[in-house]
Amino acid sequence: KYTILPSFIALALAFSVQSVNAKKKPSATAPVPSEQSTESPLNKKDQKKVTRAHHLAEKSANTEFLKSPEGIGFKNLITSAEQEINAVYEKYLNIFREDPATEKGKMMRAERNRQLQLLTQKIKKAEADYENLKKTSPAYRDMVEKHLKSELNQLKGKLKSQSPEEEEDGNP
Repeated sequence: KYTILPSFIALALAFSVQSVNAKKKPSATAPVPSEQSTESPLNKKDQKKVTRAHHLAEKSANTEFLKSPEGIGFKNLITSAEQEINAVYEKYLNIFREDPATEKGKMMRAERNRQLQLLTQKIKKAEADYENLKKTSPAYRDMVEKHLKSELNQLKGKLKSQSPEEEEDGNP
């Protein structure tokens, strides 16, 4: 329903690039913990795991933000608009009985379409406002950082536990 995927992919790639660049030179402004900066460069599989960790952190933060008062307000706004859309469909339930060639049928369809278009625009505006709030909200950024730190710590533990196994598998 929300269009955060393109912006999230860019965000995940930016974090991945920052963590890879942190290996080359430490950056004081990087929001990602550079715990992996002392390790060897990540292979393609590990980079996917880091990207996945960023995705999970964003998803968890979004869920948590939706439970906040701001998120609940937007959910209620969208829910009420969806209920209005259902009411419009119910109001014009018998529109199929009217012949589209008659004036009454044309007027009913035009009015229904106009109302639905206004309500759809209302929902799109609410979703856009919600996305803008997420981008500007320091609370949301804190949530993302908290979840990202947790996900990267889990990933770091998994990578450490897999490293000895990989070395054992490589030596006959």
